[in-house]
Amino acid sequence: MLRTGTPKRLWDDCLEHRAYIQSHTALIIYNLDGEVPETVMTGQTANIGPWCDFQWYQWVKYYDETAKFPDDKMSLGRYLGPSPGIGSLLTGKILKHNGNYHHTSTFRALTSEEMADDAEKRLRNDFNTNVNDKLGDKAKPEDFSEDDLTPTYDRYEDDSGEGLDLMPDRDEQQHDYYDRYLNAEVLLARGDNMATGKVTGRKREADGSLRGNGHAVPMLDTRTYTVEFPMGPKPLTDKTAIQPGNNRFRYHGRLVQKRTTKGWQLCVQWKDGTTTWERLSDLKESFPSEVAEYSVATGIDHLPAFKWWVPYTLKKRNAIIAKVKSRYHKRTHKFGIRIPKTVQEARELDRINGNDLWEQALGKEMSNVRVAFKMLNEEDKAPVGHTKIKCHIVFDVKMETLRPKCRLVAGGCQIINSVAVMRASTL
Repeated sequence: MLRTGTPKRLWDDCLEHRAYIQSHTALIIYNLDGEVPETVMTGQTANIGPWCDFQWYQWVKYYDETAKFPDDKMSLGRYLGPSPGIGSLLTGKILKHNGNYHHTSTFRALTSEEMADDAEKRLRNDFNTNVNDKLGDKAKPEDFSEDDLTPTYDRYEDDSGEGLDLMPDRDEQQHDYYDRYLNAEVLLARGDNMATGKVTGRKREADGSLRGNGHAVPMLDTRTYTVEFPMGPKPLTDKTAIQPGNNRFRYHGRLVQKRTTKGWQLCVQWKDGTTTWERLSDLKESFPSEVAEYSVATGIDHLPAFKWWVPYTLKKRNAIIAKVKSRYHKRTHKFGIRIPKTVQEARELDRINGNDLWEQALGKEMSNVRVAFKMLNEEDKAPVGHTKIKCHIVFDVKMETLRPKCRLVAGGCQIINSVAVMRASTL
């Protein structure tokens, strides 16, 4: 409040804003288990966007619906934080020039040109004058006790602007205390049988240096280890210990396969026709369903890099689709009016109700979309570049007048993604 010149009467809004920031910040509290308080309380991932995009009492311009010509619709205001429970997640609380609040999601920060413009500076000075007249003077240090003021601390050395040296990846470390394989129990072929051994250390050259080098790609890892079996030690090379297919460890007394996608890349063809090799870990996070379906179609879903997550992903996808379908079919009424699912049911409702409201809505929609279609004869073939897709009618009721309405929509599952479809996906 002191830094931004906030009026004292807005102390409660500032306190609320600070409390929200505290609840979305990772704290050194054991019971939080590494999560932020908001996530622990709601069970959902906290969204820190509203507090990262705008600062307290920041200059913004919002869309004012009440402004009349020739006044600018974008009015000057001050950002007081997000508005939880009001509108969408992007809704913010804006302080107007008359001291009142305005909740809107259409606002933006002032640009650097606007901050330096003389005319805009005069508008901001007039805004501050009007707000101070309505809400009182701005806060001063003597208005707060020493305990209420935000403490200041000396900067750390890394805040000097020089930056820090990036720590190399753990797989690139050549020291024993960074090695993830040391002291691990592995299952290896010993003669004609499989035996469990414990990795005791790295093999060294005659000069004492470690043999081989680590690499992020398991197949390129050349490190050599010593594994101690119940009947004596035996050297262990990267071909048996580093490959993903043999990367098994003993966890709580049982052998488990390590869940990893390291070393895997897939060739991706983009919309512009170009192809690139992308890491499986990135594709798995961005397009889980597509990658899972691809692995099943190509017969590689049984491999260790896919086996541990593909079945769960496909099962989860099918469950979500089933829930959406069941929710749509379970909805039979809206505002006390029965909603049909098919054209035949709509006409049957008109017969039962003794009117033609659904028929009128259907005729209106078909007359509006008629211009988007070119009718072909039975013997005609679809033009080159066109694909036959199914369409269906979605019925609804207008909230204002409770009159029936309907829309002709295309089957989205049959549409091939393209630039044209992305620009206009409905008729």
